[in-house]
Amino acid sequence: MNESISLIGTWKVESHLEYIIVAIICALGIRIILSILQSIENSLYRLPIKAPNRLLKAFWYTFRGYPPCENNYTQCKDSNTPCDKNRFKFCQLKFCGDYWQAFALGILELCTFPILMRTENWYFIGAWIGFKVLGNWEGWKKSRQLVNRFLIGTGLILVVSLLIMVDYVSLIDP
Repeated sequence: MNESISLIGTWKVESHLEYIIVAIICALGIRIILSILQSIENSLYRLPIKAPNRLLKAFWYTFRGYPPCENNYTQCKDSNTPCDKNRFKFCQLKFCGDYWQAFALGILELCTFPILMRTENWYFIGAWIGFKVLGNWEGWKKSRQLVNRFLIGTGLILVVSLLIMVDYVSLIDP
């Protein structure tokens, strides 16, 4: 087993701007994939069957990152009128927005994981994933779909970090 390399002064990124832009684009792609998966679930189980464009509406509510209603689910987010029955039902079934926090976390992971991978500090990645698992444990008891989306998202972050992002990081010869 290879020993890890020190994280201080042993690596470099040639183009910082390109590295960050690629991380943002990859994180956006992963958000789209996870939003599609969640919108399929939301459109099947949380919107009325007769709701027009229910898959598209579910995707939009999921992708935009904030729920369609606020104020205890009685007001529509984008108007001052009470929610109609379709939107109210969608809100009642606990559609929770992430307010793009998961996207920001994905960018952070896509910027740090390749450095940790290149310097062979895999235990930091394992510890971080373990920390995320502990934080989500209670919510997963209620929904298997949450677990699956977490695994898919984490897997995509790891694959993108290893196959795309790690090429931007190089080791400095001592």
